[in-house]
Amino acid sequence: MHTTRRRLIQTAGAVIGLPTVPQMGHLIEFQWRIGHSAPATFPIHQRLLEAAETIAKQADGRMTLTVVPADELGGEVGMLAQTRDGKLEMSLPSGRTLGLTLPIATIHSIGFAFPNYDAVWRAMDGKLGEYVRAQISKSFGVMALQRMWDFGFRQMTSRTKAIDGSADLSGMTMAVRLAPADFALFKALGAAPVPMPLSSVVQAVRQHRVDATNDTLAVTDVEHISQVHKHCALTNHVWEGHWLCANPTAWGDLPDDLRAMVADTLNEAALNQRADTAAADQALQVKLAADGMAFTKPELESFRAALRGAGVYDDWRNRMGKEPMAMLTDVVGRLD
Repeated sequence: MHTTRRRLIQTAGAVIGLPTVPQMGHLIEFQWRIGHSAPATFPIHQRLLEAAETIAKQADGRMTLTVVPADELGGEVGMLAQTRDGKLEMSLPSGRTLGLTLPIATIHSIGFAFPNYDAVWRAMDGKLGEYVRAQISKSFGVMALQRMWDFGFRQMTSRTKAIDGSADLSGMTMAVRLAPADFALFKALGAAPVPMPLSSVVQAVRQHRVDATNDTLAVTDVEHISQVHKHCALTNHVWEGHWLCANPTAWGDLPDDLRAMVADTLNEAALNQRADTAAADQALQVKLAADGMAFTKPELESFRAALRGAGVYDDWRNRMGKEPMAMLTDVVGRLD
């Protein structure tokens, strides 16, 4: 995804957020940077810019926060390492990046776990999110702020037919991420998953090497998937989010008033970004429909039943642990 994200903004240029310059005579005590992987055009970057501006103003010249998008400071793994080592004050790794080392960080990506955003936020802003944050701190030596940032629900697009239930996936070639969990998910659903980086999906779609894709509507739109795939099933089958992480030493060095203000400002920015993403999804449905894409809302129980039958949820429970899985099912109901 990171290569594609960089490519998405090459024509527009990378935008680096530079907060308002403090008044002359003020000493800037804290000059922070935050790096992330989203394009400069995405709500993640825009809301971080707004937060940086607010922090500069409310800090009265004592602090600045420079926002660097599109992996310009390195990929998510590299930026997380820099945050841990103190070379970067903050970064915004995805749960999937954290999950390369810490499996529990991917619990929000369990297939067909969340029917909607309400369920996502009740879980990730509640006990489950607190549990995951504690594990991130323990495993990586960074501090995760309270509110997750939203990269969106994935949906299924297809070229040959509408996807109304799990039976429609039988034998269908599905482009999936280079992640074992994605391969296992669609294998259990009867599809023929084809692992590839996101940068290769467009060519695979245009050459008809895959019958279907699964990604957010934002990626579907930017990559012009609707030019070839005319069906989109609104399955919300995987949700993707990011944790805003800070170097604990840098965080502890902030005076109490600045620390509270920065936390409040960034958590509020996350809430605004969530609303942006949800609204953008609605607008994209209208836009893609105008481009000729037909949207359907499949009944999801057939997908969950197929995953139960293949033992996928049992496997997740074994990898995640009983306690966090119980926290999840307290919100979304029984999965197995």
